[in-house]
This record gives sequence, C-alpha cells and structure tokens, in this order.
Amino acid sequence: MKGQQDSHDGEKTSLEERVLHFLGTRPGAESIDKLTLTPAQRDAEKADFFLAGRTVVCEVKSLQTDTKAKIQALMEPLLESEHAPIFYGKWTTDNVLKHFPDGETIKRQVFDAVTSAVQTLFRKANRQIRTTKDEFGLPLAEGALVIANDLVEVLSPEVIAHKIRDLFRKRTPEGKLQFPEINVVWIICETHFVEVSPGMKGIPAFIFGRDGKTSAGEVIDGFQSEWAAAHGVPLLEMNSLVFETTTFKPERQSDPKGKGIPLHEVWRRQYKKRPYLRCLNEKELGEYYKSIIAALTPGMLVGATEVDRGLSRHLIERFTHLIEEINERGIDMKNYAALMQELGRDFKAGKFTPVQMKEIEAMSNKPNIFAAGQFYSDSESKNYRCLSVNSETAVVIVIDVLLGKTLEVIGEIKRENWNNFWPIIDENKLAALKKRFEHFATKHPEWLTL
Repeated sequence: MKGQQDSHDGEKTSLEERVLHFLGTRPGAESIDKLTLTPAQRDAEKADFFLAGRTVVCEVKSLQTDTKAKIQALMEPLLESEHAPIFYGKWTTDNVLKHFPDGETIKRQVFDAVTSAVQTLFRKANRQIRTTKDEFGLPLAEGALVIANDLVEVLSPEVIAHKIRDLFRKRTPEGKLQFPEINVVWIICETHFVEVSPGMKGIPAFIFGRDGKTSAGEVIDGFQSEWAAAHGVPLLEMNSLVFETTTFKPERQSDPKGKGIPLHEVWRRQYKKRPYLRCLNEKELGEYYKSIIAALTPGMLVGATEVDRGLSRHLIERFTHLIEEINERGIDMKNYAALMQELGRDFKAGKFTPVQMKEIEAMSNKPNIFAAGQFYSDSESKNYRCLSVNSETAVVIVIDVLLGKTLEVIGEIKRENWNNFWPIIDENKLAALKKRFEHFATKHPEWLTL
C-alpha cells in the first residue's frame, strides 16, 4: 500500500532516513545540526529539529535492537521447570505463562525485556530535548519524539503503544514525571500492517500524547496526511477504541511471490478461518484427540491396508486442525496424558477398536449455541456481541471497522447459520471488545432492547 523513496544507488532507503527527509522539508522546520551554532550548542547532545517556529523540539529515533534474545533468555529456563506446559508447534507467551503460579510477574518481566529498547531511546530523547531547550533558551517549547520501526518485528505497534503509555506515567522516587520533556510520540511502524479491506494494506502511524491535546500533538497530527500523501496513499484515521481491537499482522507473513505454501500451513490457515472445534469444551476436545489418534494408528502400522493408510493421510489434516485449536486455547498436553495412556493399554491388551471417520465427523460437528452477552467471530474475522437469543434467532451487534472508523450494526442470525460463528477466546481481544461495546451501549442504550 505504501510507496518507498529510493536512494541514488537504487537501494531502498531506511524508514529513519525517509522520516528525517520528510521532517526536514516541512514548512518552518529547522534541522538543528545545520544551524549556525555556538561551541556549547555544537558540543551538546541535541535533538534533530525545531518545528512550528521553535515551539516544538523534535527528536527522531529508530528501533535497531532486536530483543528476541532477551525473551529466549527468560523463557528457556521456564520451559524446563515443572510448571512448563507440553505443546506442539508455537505458543504465545501469554498461553505459556498462564500455567505458572507467578505468571503475571513473569509476563511483566518479559514485557520489560522486550521493550527495553523503547525505554532506552525514550530516556535519551527526553535528555536531548531538555538539553536543546536549555541551550537555545526555549523553556516553553514542547517535545516530540518520532519512533521509526522497520526492523524489529517483536516490537509490534500495540507493544510499543503499551510501553509508551507506561513511560508517560513513569515517575521518579520523588513523585515527579521521569520523562517530562516528551509531550507527544509519533510511531511509524513498517514491520506490521493492517488489512483495511481485502487486498488493501494499511501501514500503522499513530500519535500518542501525554495530556490530551497539546501544541506539539497538533503539529505532529498535521503531518499525518502529509506523510500519507508523500507515499501516495490515503490517510485512514483510527480512534483509540478501534486501535485496541485491531489485528496488526507481521509484514513477513505476506506470502513471497513465486513460492508455494507448505501444506500444513494451508491447513492451519484454513482452520483459523473456520475453527469448527471451538464449540467443544476441554474434555470433549480430549476425547476428540483420543479418537483422532485411534483412527490414525492402524494406517501407520506394518502391514496396514491401503484403506487404513488413506484414512491416516486424510486425518493428518484433522490432526493439524486439532493441534491448532489446542494451541489457541493454550491447553497443556499433560492434561490428556491419561487418555493417551488408556489408549496405549487398550492397544497392548488387544482391546483396540479402530475409530471410523463418521464417528470423528460426528464429534467435530457439535452444534454452536449462541448466548446473550457472549462475543463471536466469523470466517471474515468480524466480531459480534449477542444481545438476545431465542430458539430460532440470535440478535447480535456487529462490532466492525470501516476505513479506520468504528462500525456497529444490529442484525439477526438464523439458527441454521449458527455454526458459521465461533466464540472468541482471546482474553485481550475480549477485553477490548467489551470496552468498545460498553462505549457503544452508553451512547445508544435504546439499541440494546431490540
């Protein structure tokens, strides 16, 4: 979606270089290093720009340090401990840590480790802005920090935003603001994108202010449309409620042209679009797991018939879907150890009865039931909140986004279509959706009686 400016040697310029060029060409902007400076000013550790008649001192920082190694250093010993869950594939940090009694404390340590680079540049920028204001006699000027990220994927827009909010509130032991010189932060992140509409990507560029509207915030906000125009794309504005319910996807997940997608990845993506096992509770999911393994086993034994082998090949896709659901929920595979041991004992004792495909189909086709007050999603990743339900119809509110704006619409879902919707289980997403719904409910209480 976003264009790129190229350097003279034909190589793509970095985001930091493009931001510096952009700010330097704004009307009224002054590149401080290019000014006539006194010896003291020349030697001082200064900010990059004066903006808006020197009412704003602006510093540009680029995230360069990948903090994945810090996460690994914290997580590796944890995964060897007695509380560590057993799982296949990849799990989110949240899913791993919920199995630890001190998981919330560890989660904070992981967050601080991941975002340490953000705090380092925040501290340095605060110092540079303060020094610049002192050296140039501008005590009333406000400070702006621009963070450019086109390298460090682990620092997603929502992670950076969360850290910036923390740093704005951070105080010294004496109770004073620790970073008082920074009034506004502009985050431009090219490591992730937002799917604005099918086939249309949006590049995140967000502004966060310390105390609501400030003069520095208004100056930076005025640059948003100019930044979009400089890259030949439209500006789609997004409020804080939309930000909290937006999914930011890593840019690297875009499929490279000319390269195929592994079959297991195709199956994973298909399941994410239609998580048909979401309606099973944990016990039912365990029984399904046991049945899948029981059905797979005959086709993997020496002397297996072609029919058994064919069934096993078909069930590998189902098994991939099952593991994806278990991983989404963060279920410790140790919870199913007893079921697998029981299956093994039956097999050794000759009591093993192969499971037929129709049994597996029946187990996985549990009817979905709508419940008032619950949140659901569909294959298009739209979000719904059930307002009321009877035996044939569920009345829902669609909680969606249209070109960066909140969109809420009341609708009905007939019972025959209920299996095309699945409960939302992501706790962070649920919290954000509840917040959006409560905001909507206070503005339109009459809609809730429909």
